[in-house]
Amino acid sequence: MFDTFQIGNYKAVSLIGEARLPENGFSISFTGDFGFWYEYPDSESLAARLAMDNELLSNFDLRVINLEFILPATRGREKDIKCDAISLDYLKESVFDIVSLANNHAVAFGTEGVTHNIERLKQAGKSIIGIKDSPVAKISKIGIYSLTDLLDNPDPGHQIYRTSDKEIKSLLSELDDCEVVIGFPHLGSRSIYPSPRELDHVKKLQNAGTDLLVCTGSHFPKGFVSIDGNPVCFGLGNYLFDWAGGDTEPVGMHVVANFTDKGLTQLFAIPFNNQISSERSGVLTNQEFNNFLEEFEARSTDDLSCFWNDPRTQAGVMDRLKNLDRRKIKRLRPRHLFYGLRTIWAKFIKQ
Repeated sequence: MFDTFQIGNYKAVSLIGEARLPENGFSISFTGDFGFWYEYPDSESLAARLAMDNELLSNFDLRVINLEFILPATRGREKDIKCDAISLDYLKESVFDIVSLANNHAVAFGTEGVTHNIERLKQAGKSIIGIKDSPVAKISKIGIYSLTDLLDNPDPGHQIYRTSDKEIKSLLSELDDCEVVIGFPHLGSRSIYPSPRELDHVKKLQNAGTDLLVCTGSHFPKGFVSIDGNPVCFGLGNYLFDWAGGDTEPVGMHVVANFTDKGLTQLFAIPFNNQISSERSGVLTNQEFNNFLEEFEARSTDDLSCFWNDPRTQAGVMDRLKNLDRRKIKRLRPRHLFYGLRTIWAKFIKQ
């Protein structure tokens, strides 16, 4: 289904255009979830990965990353301060240019934590998107924005952009003068296939004027589809991350978009091993790449029957039912009940 090509030691998957490294135009790479809260890799592993990724990503003109585990030093513990310093040092020495703060963990440490992250990232020379004080980035008539579907903690200062109709309109109005608009939203679901909610958000963002969507939020790569003529990458998976439970997978991917005066001429994915705390970090073996490609092709669909019948979605619903407590019940929304009933129907009654 997808052609492949080589970039140095990495294999890439062509999604749109020619299967080769761009020879002209303006190229932008997008990278998924990054950050350390609980543990941090040894300095040698990080240095090796940094050199490897800087070499790879230097092939492109602009580089965007999602800071999923935001800098945690405001918690005050010794490990938090160390994780904060290591994450920031990595970003500072990396070739990443733009950091998105719009994700479900953005206000994990309150207003003070958001302010801390903004100050530290600016000191490191990084641009920020997804927050009210710095919502978008504009480069050569290309506009990039980020926002998040969910927040795990209250945001009394309304610092983080959300996926409400009002905020989408406000955010996209910042990019009225851009010829190309790229969304980097934090959506995600437990399923390897797009959920109804993800599809609804994608269509809302497209209708608001988004030309290309590259989504984060799921801790594993999702597929690529074209919806109403506009390309959508539904999930990048993790980049370097210290949490490896639940639905995380050992492979993530960069997605690269290349633009010329003809518009979007190339779009491709570069998969990699993301297990920085082990020896499986960086370039995939041939077998690992073939496995990734087979899975990626299977996930490249927006057929909702795949979502409802996905064993991972069904297992997630059953797991939540078994482990309900008062705190989780208070966070339930009507859509959660609908998804649960619909998934149970697909698992037990439809069969």
